[in-house]
Amino acid sequence: MCDTMVALRSATADNSVIFAKNSDREPDEPHVGIFVKRKKHTEKKVKCTYIEIEQVPETYSCMLFKPSWIWGAEMGVNEYGVVIGNEAVFTKLISKEESLIGMDYVRLALERSKNAKEAVEVIINLIIWKILDLVIFKKSIRNKRFNNTSEVYESSELTFGSYNNY
Repeated sequence: MCDTMVALRSATADNSVIFAKNSDREPDEPHVGIFVKRKKHTEKKVKCTYIEIEQVPETYSCMLFKPSWIWGAEMGVNEYGVVIGNEAVFTKLISKEESLIGMDYVRLALERSKNAKEAVEVIINLIIWKILDLVIFKKSIRNKRFNNTSEVYESSELTFGSYNNY
């Protein structure tokens, strides 16, 4: 499992914020750093690692660190100083349906938020969208049950921070 450390302004001698995270990926799996520019979008959808979701009109620039094969990011920072890193959590729930993965949530939140609170809201809204999709559209309305919705939580927890707001 990965390790993440955050030191806020009150904990540093020069009043800076420090974010550090390692990546415990397979030794032969390339881990790349990419810069994604701020962009205005005309397309209606964005292709994430496994699925397409609704695109927003504009996304913010980000520096992302990620396994080469995925769309999302394991960690990154955006132009507003929002920083997010994911942590692996090993669960026994397995979904047979393709979905957003934890690293997609990281990138989507970085591209769509100006502070840590907005990043959390982006992720919560994406999870709610998934729950509604599972419950309302994929299950019969007569047989609406919420006991299976835990499958929407991917095997990642997220560490949030926004150094502009501390």
